[in-house]
Amino acid sequence: MNYNIKIIIYLILVIIETILDKQFRNCKNNYGKLLLIFHHFISIYLYFGSFIFGYHLIHLLFIILVGLLYKIYKKCPITIIQNNLCNFENNTLFQSYLNHIHMYLKNMNIMHIHLIMLIIISIYDLYYINKNYKFIKI
Repeated sequence: MNYNIKIIIYLILVIIETILDKQFRNCKNNYGKLLLIFHHFISIYLYFGSFIFGYHLIHLLFIILVGLLYKIYKKCPITIIQNNLCNFENNTLFQSYLNHIHMYLKNMNIMHIHLIMLIIISIYDLYYINKNYKFIKI
């Protein structure tokens, strides 16, 4: 697939997720709004980056970095900062596609959904890393 088409798909996903984000409209701080947009870019890359762009090793390292930051801060550090900038309550969650799906799966903890998705995506990345570098013969 043409790289320009990949960028367009990525940007469309970011724009749609930003439009669906009620917090974006409720934030009165311009820096908070910029941070929310940046957060959407990161979120889309986290969940769709390896499917759209490939670069599976870089993507897997990105997942690990995000996981480590979440473990250290017990919450996404960007969410903590954006909640401060936008004067949201500390327990306000970032509005990603998965959070919208969570509304329909109310009996499942949102963090479990994120964890399950990241495990599946990590396995996908590992499969392609192995396929490209032949660490394990399958």
